[in-house]
Amino acid sequence: MKLSTSTNMLFERINMDFVEQKTAIRLCAQAGYKVLDFCFHDLITYQSPFIDDRWEKYIEEMTELASDFGVVYGQGHANVYDFLNPNADHSFHREITKRCVLASERMGIPWLVIHPSTDFLGAAMVRNSREKNVEYIKRLAEFAGKHHVGIAVENMWDLHIAPKRYYGDTAEELAELVDAVDMENVGICWDLEHASIMKQDQRKAMELIGERLKVTHISDQTGIDNIHVMPYQGFTDWKECMETLADIGYEGNLNYEAQWFLNKVPMELVPESLKYSIAVGNYLIGLYEARQRDNGK
Repeated sequence: MKLSTSTNMLFERINMDFVEQKTAIRLCAQAGYKVLDFCFHDLITYQSPFIDDRWEKYIEEMTELASDFGVVYGQGHANVYDFLNPNADHSFHREITKRCVLASERMGIPWLVIHPSTDFLGAAMVRNSREKNVEYIKRLAEFAGKHHVGIAVENMWDLHIAPKRYYGDTAEELAELVDAVDMENVGICWDLEHASIMKQDQRKAMELIGERLKVTHISDQTGIDNIHVMPYQGFTDWKECMETLADIGYEGNLNYEAQWFLNKVPMELVPESLKYSIAVGNYLIGLYEARQRDNGK
């Protein structure tokens, strides 16, 4: 298991200018990160080169930058595309999703994370959502497979829309979805913070997911107004989580999606803060490795 972090670690800054990916990659690499999760979604939130005809040149620059700093891209996060929402800009998002796949191939990204979508129009929300997600993901995975990229579907949380809910909140729904798609390059991204927000039993959930688990999103939370913070700054039982990852035979990376951890931190303190995040990650990996030894692995 290797420690990884999303390139969005310095993006969602409160009352500050966001930090461009080039700078974030450099700072993460200088702090000691060797593996990164490339967040394509950030690039559609402003007038970035990725959303116009400069996108291929930009991806070449990001690929060269990783090589220059001795890091690899272990996974990626596609644009958040609510594909079952009739009001979504489908033409834009379909094109950007295609670019995410093509860019992932160029950057050596093996797994691209997507969000499921919910069909709110009918009474049979779960059934209709499952059927339409299967249809969409099969098409996407067929295209991605031709470019040597896997698709990992992420679990959601929905307290902010209660009593309505999203499809794909639970391990059960994600496992059924992935099994129905039934393609080798489709798996699950388990966001432990999302499961923590929903007060799910992490052990039972990850045991149900089992070998379908391909990548992770790691962060902590103390409620929906304080999310994406560093492990041990919230309510998650990290010893249980790391031991469960070892017990189910998960062999992927431990990947931070903890962009609120640094959202108020002055730039002068960012380098040392990033080193602290590495210390926390290495501690978590130590728990995982200790459990592996206990299991005779």
